Amino acid sequence: MPRIRTVKPDYFTSGKQLRVSCEAAFLNICLWNYADDEGRLVDDAMEIAARCPRFFDVKGEKVERLLVELHASRLIHRYEHKQGKFIQCHDFENHQAIQKKKTSTIPTMSDGYCTDTVTLPERYCNATVGRKEGRKEGKEGKERKGKEKTLSGDARLIITFLNEKTGKNYQPVKANLDLIQARLKEGFSVKQLKQVVAKKVREWKCNEKMAEYLRPKTLFNRTNFANYAGELGTKGPDDLS
Repeated sequence: MPRIRTVKPDYFTSGKQLRVSCEAAFLNICLWNYADDEGRLVDDAMEIAARCPRFFDVKGEKVERLLVELHASRLIHRYEHKQGKFIQCHDFENHQAIQKKKTSTIPTMSDGYCTDTVTLPERYCNATVGRKEGRKEGKEGKERKGKEKTLSGDARLIITFLNEKTGKNYQPVKANLDLIQARLKEGFSVKQLKQVVAKKVREWKCNEKMAEYLRPKTLFNRTNFANYAGELGTKGPDDLS
């Protein structure tokens, strides 16, 4: 059942919130109203859409895109347990002062397991394994994992941006994310990838023949993207205005 929740003023100036779209930031607050006293709720895009009429669509596709954006920006964590799929609202307790707190009936992330479809911070996957592996890996290994997580989050933001511009629903699956991460590893910035997407949408969206190529496989192909970035007049990977 819905609950009365509070929003502190610093939410609107926090770094995480400023990195997401206005709709995603608004949905994040809506999730608090339906989360239990420990900030957890069932991960069901259609059900959430029905509870939040502002984002309603029959299939829950819009809410799904916004949830992906919130997860990529670490405002929420999406995870799967044998009992089902759930959401943990991040920083929930920083905003809520709950009296007579009720224990959650939803399993915590450490009680569940990570899946290939949801990328989670390592500390939430398996606490025991995480501690053992942490003792074994050196500084170089930790830095590499940190960079990989950043690349994954940036790649998900690009998928969300592409969906917003095209009205499509490409998923943050490995095939799509690998293409984007490869371009980021080459030195291109998130801004550049967004500029290429925006430019191609302007050029192709109204062209029935070319519109079908507004897809990750075409846009982020190594050779294609180098040409598209060149069309923007770049002198180097980070010189785009």
